[in-house]
Amino acid sequence: MRIIRKILSGKFLDINLFSQKYQLVHIRIVNLVGTSKLSVWEEIYKGENSLAIDVSGLIKGPYKIIIDFPEENSREEIFTIQ
Repeated sequence: MRIIRKILSGKFLDINLFSQKYQLVHIRIVNLVGTSKLSVWEEIYKGENSLAIDVSGLIKGPYKIIIDFPEENSREEIFTIQ
């Protein structure tokens, strides 16, 4: 599993995930202090998956996106809402 890219377009965080199999993933957005601000579960399929996460309820600033994959390590990346 890997994160292909992330682009903040307006009020959505657009991410593309590539998976070797169908699975349910847990996507969390936390501030840099570690406080959870958003939590969603998404089904992803084998191959490339495009997801749009609504971040309109978050204030401007830096955040970390954490994607938890069953049977694999979590992936983390920092992004900023401007």
